[in-house]
Amino acid sequence: YSDLSMGGPKVVASTGFDDETLPTYTAYRLAEDELIRESMQIPAGVIVSRTYSWENATTRTTIMRRSIRDSGDPMKIAGAAALLNADVYSSLWMARFHTNADFSCRDLHIFGGLLPHVGRAMTVHHRVTRAELEATMATGAIDRMAVGVVLLDATGNAVIVNREARRLLSAHDGIGLV
Repeated sequence: YSDLSMGGPKVVASTGFDDETLPTYTAYRLAEDELIRESMQIPAGVIVSRTYSWENATTRTTIMRRSIRDSGDPMKIAGAAALLNADVYSSLWMARFHTNADFSCRDLHIFGGLLPHVGRAMTVHHRVTRAELEATMATGAIDRMAVGVVLLDATGNAVIVNREARRLLSAHDGIGLV
């Protein structure tokens, strides 16, 4: 997933990677991954796939080299952008080793059927992340105001009490918040 206005991609969830490989890949190679780059240059939902072996993995990403080396088998990878627009990129990937069969048409069809759902989920994730960031920025701006500000919800409970309002309230000099 990547909020394209906020920097490079990050892994939101993963399974099957050891504690060392995934953080290394995420920190140093994710933004350079050739499959990620390719999936960002074609429409969302178009599946990209490759087979890598130890021989052709020498110029590939660290995660592929380590995974292939550790298994001793070729690795098959398939994935696609589930959401791709000017603001956000989100993708879903799957991998198999040589001991497993190639991805069948049925496998890719089922995988492709998941992509719209992942795209919708990541759209919600993106909106929530943006809303949280905007709320934090707004709260920070209110907190810097030289006037005391107390924002209440519909039931009269304080939602935001800025620094100056807290100072006034702590003085116990005629104003209080219950």
